[in-house]
Amino acid sequence: ELAKQASFFSNGALVIDLKPDLYLVRIEKEGFKSWQRFVHVSGESVSESRFIMLFPEKIPEKEILDLSRRGLTIDEFSILEKSPWVAIRVNERKQLIYLFDRDTGALDAVESFADSRWDYSGRRLLVERRNPTRWAVVNLSSDKIREEKIAPPKKMGTITGMDFVAGSPNEFLALNSEGELLRFNKVSGEFSSVLSDINVFVVNDARLWFIGKNGFLASADLDGKNPENYGRKGFYISDEPVQVEASSGGGVFLIDCGGGVFVEEAADPEIVPIAGYVRSAALDAEGEKIVFCTDHDVNVMWLKDEQRQPFRKAGGREKIITLSGEELVACDWWGPDEENIVFYAGKFIGVVDIDTRASGAAATILYDDIKGSAGFEKEAGRILRSEKSFLFSAKL
Repeated sequence: ELAKQASFFSNGALVIDLKPDLYLVRIEKEGFKSWQRFVHVSGESVSESRFIMLFPEKIPEKEILDLSRRGLTIDEFSILEKSPWVAIRVNERKQLIYLFDRDTGALDAVESFADSRWDYSGRRLLVERRNPTRWAVVNLSSDKIREEKIAPPKKMGTITGMDFVAGSPNEFLALNSEGELLRFNKVSGEFSSVLSDINVFVVNDARLWFIGKNGFLASADLDGKNPENYGRKGFYISDEPVQVEASSGGGVFLIDCGGGVFVEEAADPEIVPIAGYVRSAALDAEGEKIVFCTDHDVNVMWLKDEQRQPFRKAGGREKIITLSGEELVACDWWGPDEENIVFYAGKFIGVVDIDTRASGAAATILYDDIKGSAGFEKEAGRILRSEKSFLFSAKL
């Protein structure tokens, strides 16, 4: 018997009067890939499967860029966060990076760069070029791409790292070879010391995160005030930058240049190591859980108690899915409730839920023959992929 239930199964179906047993549940809809899983039903209880997602049999994608007339083939691309811009490397012109605006179709090229920082609020890209090392800001906020060279005063020393100062378009943070972190104004040329004995730093919103030459992790305001020390947690020390991400609901994670992941739980400021050799990681919007992938495994760690089925405790970790053969490239949360995970591995892109009870998590393969590069935007529910000279987009 199927019955609509509006009290706590929103838009769901309730099956009643079942005997305690293991049941196969299968959901089908014409034109969509089927979803199925085993559900264990016990006496005098409700077993709930939530946030089920069905995907079209044929992914509805469209071609958004054709570089064949230019004689170019796409090597790889990256999506600039919270923007229509895509940075594209091509095989024929390694000295250039093409910037493509998906909203307007505009395409322009800039000199290739080794590293970059993206300021999505100001639509600016801070790029680092090497041999010799030099810096520039590529402004994408207007109809025409504008590039401005950034020349720190020579008195600041040899600059090894640089980042934006949020909300101050003329100011930057720069790290010199002596480990001194300085804040300078590109218009006036004025600069001041912020911190010393710094090995590597990164700016996340209005907070500065850094690892000292002694290997200790700390954070501070952008002027170096109100520091918090998180101790030494076995970070891989290198000149390469670290990745720090934070969610609006609390919680922070850090990936060092050796692939080690360290998490600050929302209810506890302690930074703890959780995994090594990680390819990709992402917090959900509420800071309740983090997904991370290694070579072949997709894993989740809960930072807060999960109050809904399947119940989990804060600090618990779970392997969601293991892939054989193909190595994982990236993973992220997927869906409006962020209760599913999208993953990219070699030729495959798939989505898997995080309910591992009974038969394990239910996975759906969206693509099984990716011939180029791929990426996804979880906020827009969009997947991009390249093939030869073409870039395609699919809204799911």
